[in-house]
Amino acid sequence: MDTDRFVKVFDILDTGYRDWTFPAVGVIFIVIGIVIVAFPRLLKAVGIPFLNLQSRFTPYFPLGFAILWTTFTFLLTYLGYLHHRSMAQENRCHVVEGPVELFIR
Repeated sequence: MDTDRFVKVFDILDTGYRDWTFPAVGVIFIVIGIVIVAFPRLLKAVGIPFLNLQSRFTPYFPLGFAILWTTFTFLLTYLGYLHHRSMAQENRCHVVEGPVELFIR
C-alpha cells in the first residue's frame, strides 16, 4: 500500500480531553444548590411547593447531590480519557486503516 496517501483523521493525543461538557452541566445544578442554601428566604418568597424548607437538611440535599454527580461524571470521563491516552502513547491500541465516510469531529 502507498502510505503517502493516508491521512490521519483522529488521534487522541492530538485532541485532548473533549468530554468536559457532560460533567459541566452539573455546574449549573451546583449553582442552583448554592442559591437554595444561601437564599432560603428567596425560595420561600417564590413558593416552591415541593421544597420543604422547615427541615435543616433539605436545602443541602440538592447541593450535595449536584456536587457528587458532577465529581463522579468528571472522574469517570477524565479517567477514561487518561486510560485511552496512555494506551496510545504506549502503542497498545489498534490502528484502523481504510476509507472514512461521514466522519464528524
